Amino acid sequence: MSRPWPLKLFLVFLVGGLSLAVLARADEPEKHDDFLRSVENFDLSNPVPAHPKKQASPPPVAPTGLQPPFNVQAVVLGNQITLNWQWQAPNPAPVFDGFAFYVSRGTTTIATVTETSFVDSGLSFGTYTYHVRAQGYIKARKKGAVLASEWSEPAEGAVLVMCSGAPQVTFSAEPLKTAYRGSIPSLRIHLKGSVEMAKGCSLTKLNYTIDSGRGIQHTGPLKLDASGNFDDFIDAIQATDEAPADDTVFTVAVIAENEVGATTSNAYQIGIHVKNPFAPN
Repeated sequence: MSRPWPLKLFLVFLVGGLSLAVLARADEPEKHDDFLRSVENFDLSNPVPAHPKKQASPPPVAPTGLQPPFNVQAVVLGNQITLNWQWQAPNPAPVFDGFAFYVSRGTTTIATVTETSFVDSGLSFGTYTYHVRAQGYIKARKKGAVLASEWSEPAEGAVLVMCSGAPQVTFSAEPLKTAYRGSIPSLRIHLKGSVEMAKGCSLTKLNYTIDSGRGIQHTGPLKLDASGNFDDFIDAIQATDEAPADDTVFTVAVIAENEVGATTSNAYQIGIHVKNPFAPN
């Protein structure tokens, strides 16, 4: 028995509609994905688009390099060479998170300093060539950048002394008397010690110094023998000094000098006690 025609017509329309829906879904997958993304990214706190904000000005472009130091001068004194130079910062100058000058002697970098000077000491006889360059570090857009200059023109210094260092002094100081009654009319101190120097050095000065801290100050020469030793007696209080009437501490030191420079020894402190002249013994 055949089905009624209304039922047949309904089945035809139903099958056709489903086919069209499937075809539409297959033809527009990108539109569907775009729609889903727009829903996910929709800002409920600000549903109405606002006017675009003005962007902040970008940071200034960092210079591609730095000018090298110039007018580098080398000044020789004994066995040390002092370098001085000049440097022109870029304009506008970047804000450095770190900056230094690199100093090279020959082909080796020997120091980094932040000032425009450097002292190279303890040098042996010979001629030395120096170069200087500038280097800085800046932060730009969360990334670091290193700015560096070329090496400067060379500067030379010639060390002409054979001596390689200042002298070294060791000594002892012993007073002949440590207690007086009433005042300290005189005070003799026995100084005994030695001076050591490197080969090629010659001693140019050897002096003692004494200071009471109360106006008595004296200095004088010491005699050094062929073995580098000295053994002398000095007068800590002289005729022109006012004799201390109470306890006094004298500070004694020895200064030795050669062609490289001077060295001051460690200081000795000598305490002298003054007794009351009316007190019983």
